Amino acid sequence: MVRDRGRLDVLVACALAACTDVNDGPPPVWTPWDQLEGEFRPELVQVEPAPAPPERLRVVSYNVLEGIDVDEDAAFFAGHADLASADVIALQEVRRRAGAPAADAADFAQRLGMGYAFLPAYVQDGDLEGVALVSRFPLRDVQILRLRDEGAGDLEMAARVALRATIDTARGPIRVVNVHLDVRLNVPERVLQLRPAVIDLPSPAAVLGDFNTNDYVWFAERIPIRPLDAVASTSQADALDEYMRAIGFATPTAYFGDTWHGSPEDQRLDAVFTRGLRSSSGGVERRLHTSDHWPIWLDVRIPAPR
Repeated sequence: MVRDRGRLDVLVACALAACTDVNDGPPPVWTPWDQLEGEFRPELVQVEPAPAPPERLRVVSYNVLEGIDVDEDAAFFAGHADLASADVIALQEVRRRAGAPAADAADFAQRLGMGYAFLPAYVQDGDLEGVALVSRFPLRDVQILRLRDEGAGDLEMAARVALRATIDTARGPIRVVNVHLDVRLNVPERVLQLRPAVIDLPSPAAVLGDFNTNDYVWFAERIPIRPLDAVASTSQADALDEYMRAIGFATPTAYFGDTWHGSPEDQRLDAVFTRGLRSSSGGVERRLHTSDHWPIWLDVRIPAPR
């Protein structure tokens, strides 16, 4: 297992994707959520203290597409055999509407009887948009990470972020990380954007999110080349899976199939990566149509001590 604190992991990515330019600037730093003030202040609402969860957690990742459709999404989750028992839900494209006191994740979490943390990342259509963790259990050590712009430039409205929290279980703590990566990136830049959020992540941990692993080669961060026009495979999802395995993560959702539906073809953009956890049941729920993404869920378990 490769576990490097320097540049070996980046070189692995370069070998996978013919990378020639490695960003050696200062790495982003995790910051406690309550140290941010002003327009981009995070939100944290905890559930009432409850017994620690068992060693198993059901985790979900879902890009809600430009804000949560609270009525339909909450009703679907509450009435779904698999999603209703979710312990942690990682949401992307959550919004705090202009003039609203809280993000739409607040209402969504309340309807499900859960707490939440929301991290706004950028302004979109006058609203603040970002990522959220919705949890049935208290979130401890909530931290934020501002990810680098790895080449998208002014074409991307987003300053990408990662949101991390710890959940205490009967067998010890699990770290959960929610990320949302840029669209117009090739594999080396995608790895470099994700790397600070995962490389030093303590085990056991689950990394969830929309990794935007689209099946294109991006020319000058502007023009997507479709797979049929490319000279080699352009499966970013497969390449990112290989990279994550190289730095000690498992890829239990690699064979779940497409998680995004749209033109010209459905693609696998969302995933759950695990380190130091066992996974069992999971899948993609394709009957919810309020977004161009589908929810992806997975059961993870801390192994019993030997």
